Amino acid sequence: MRAFEQEWLHNEKILPRLIDYSIAHLVMLSERAVVAPAIAGRIVACLEAIGRDGFAGLPYRPELDGLQPNLEAEVTRRLGADVGGWLSTGRARQECELVARQICVRDDLLRAMSAAADVAEALVELAGRAGDAVMPYHTWAQHAEPITFGYFAAAEAFAIEADLQRLQGAFARIDMSRADIGQIVPPPLPIDRGRVAELLGFGGVMDNSLHAYGSLDAEIGVISALALHAARLARLAETLFVWASPEFGFLAFGPEFTGTSYAMPQKRNPYALRLARPVAARAIGAWNDAMQLFSGGLSLVGNGVVHVPNRALTLIGEVADLDRLMADALPTLTLDRARMSSAAEQSLAFAPQLVFLLVRSANVSFRQAHEVVARLLEQGETYEPERLERVFADVVGRPLAIDGDAVQTGLDVRAVIASRDVGGPAPAAVASQAEILRERLTGFRHWLDGRNDMVSRAAAELAAAAAGLSAAAPQP
Repeated sequence: MRAFEQEWLHNEKILPRLIDYSIAHLVMLSERAVVAPAIAGRIVACLEAIGRDGFAGLPYRPELDGLQPNLEAEVTRRLGADVGGWLSTGRARQECELVARQICVRDDLLRAMSAAADVAEALVELAGRAGDAVMPYHTWAQHAEPITFGYFAAAEAFAIEADLQRLQGAFARIDMSRADIGQIVPPPLPIDRGRVAELLGFGGVMDNSLHAYGSLDAEIGVISALALHAARLARLAETLFVWASPEFGFLAFGPEFTGTSYAMPQKRNPYALRLARPVAARAIGAWNDAMQLFSGGLSLVGNGVVHVPNRALTLIGEVADLDRLMADALPTLTLDRARMSSAAEQSLAFAPQLVFLLVRSANVSFRQAHEVVARLLEQGETYEPERLERVFADVVGRPLAIDGDAVQTGLDVRAVIASRDVGGPAPAAVASQAEILRERLTGFRHWLDGRNDMVSRAAAELAAAAAGLSAAAPQP
C-alpha cells in the first residue's frame, strides 16, 4: 500500500485544482438542470471549506485509491449521501484525477516558460554588452574560429527561444480540456464540456472521450520539451564551467554564485552551475520513464493515467528552479576581455581566413587553398608572405599574385570576425541577432501574458459562479 501511494504524488498541489474542477462541474450541472442549484450550492460550500483546510485537513485513506474518492468520502460524511452523492455525477475517479493534474501541469508550465524566457533575455543582454569581446571557439577541444562572447550568448539565446517554441507547442496540447469526458464514453446527460473548459481557463476541449482518456502524450510532450531544455541548460552550464576554470580564465560569476572549497581556500567554484547536469539527468530519466509507462501498457488497461502527469509535475518544478538560477547567475558574469583576446590571437585563427582569402583573391579552389595553408603551418605556426608564396607555388604550380600586406591586414583577428557578417560574429551582425531575439521574446511575453490573463479571468468567473450557488444554498 505504501508503494502504491507513492504513485499518487503532489496531493497538496492537486487538491485545490480538483476542487476547482468539481465546482466548475457543479456550476455546469446546475445550469443544465441536472443538479438542483440548492444541492449544488451546498456541495460547493463544503468543497470551499475543505479547500480552506487544505490537504492536511482532509482525512486521507490510501485504500480508497486516490484523492477524488477521499474528497467524495469527506463531502458525503459532511453532507450525507443524498447530497454528497451528486459530486461525481457522470465522472470517473481517474478522469477527475487526470483533469486536476492537467490543470496543475498547465499552470505550472506557464510559470516555467516565463522562467525559461528569463534565461533567454539574460543571454540577449549578454549578447548586447559582449558583442565585441573577442575569444577563440573550439571544436574537438582544439582552437577553431575566433568569435565573440556576445555571438556565443546570442547562439544560446536562439537555442532557448527554440525551446520556448517547443514548450508552446506542448502547452497547446495540454491546454485542451479533458473535463467531463466520462469513463471511456461520455455520460448520457446534457453535459456542456465547453462551459466547464471555459470556467477552468482551458483553450478548448478534446473532441473524443476515449482519446482524451488515453491522451497522456500531452503530458509526455511537456516532459519531452522540458528534457531537451534541461539538457541545453546543462550544456551551457558545462561550457561556462570550463571557461571559468584557471586554464581558460575567460569569465567569472559573481560571489553570490561561487564559493570556496571546504579544504582549499584558493578555489572559486562556480557552484551555480553544479545542479544543471543532475536536473537534466532526471529530466531525461522522467521522459524515458513516461515513455515506458505509455508504451508498456494496453490502452484498455489505462496504465500511467496518473503516473505520467505526476512525473510532468515533478519535472516542471525542477527545471523551472534551474532556469531561475541561471537567469539570476548570468547577469553577474564578468569577462576577462584581455585574456580572451590574447587567446584568440594565439590560436592560429588566421588559418581558416587565409584559406578564404586565397579562394577569393588567388583564383584557386577551396581544397587547393586548404592544402596551401596546411603545408604553410607544417613549416611554422605564423604567417609570413615569403613562405606563403613559396608554398603556394609548390602546391598550385604558379606564382601567388596578391598583396602580402593586404593579406596580413585581413588576417587580424578582429578583421576575421568582422568579415563573418551574415549570421556570424561580426559586432553588427550580433547586434542584429540580439534585436531579432528581443522582438521574438517580446512577442512570446505578450502571448504568455494573454494566456495568464485568460486563466485569471476564468478563475474570477468560476469564483463568482460558485459564490452565486453558495448564496442560494440553504444553510445547515
